[in-house]
Amino acid sequence: MANVYVTHWGFPVFFHIEWEIAKLLGAITLILPFIPIRVKEFAYHGFIILLVSALITHVVYGDQIIFIFMVLFFLVVLAISYKYYLELSSKKEKEVKGI
Repeated sequence: MANVYVTHWGFPVFFHIEWEIAKLLGAITLILPFIPIRVKEFAYHGFIILLVSALITHVVYGDQIIFIFMVLFFLVVLAISYKYYLELSSKKEKEVKGI
């Protein structure tokens, strides 16, 4: 079913596989605690680019409103996650520096 949407939007079919691999690697990066902070930042920014691109695509191609709300929901969840990630990482840095 996803291949139908990928071709409907004008993307080559192999893009679907690349997107799924990138999302899987990004999720693993965000979940594992020993991944460096800089790599996690790249994962967050990659998800933001992916979701904003998905939002633009759904709006431009006139897809059902549920798809647009779904992307917006995940953007909000990602923003909340990023906010708390920044708070936790700043506390961690302060503890390491002894402040």
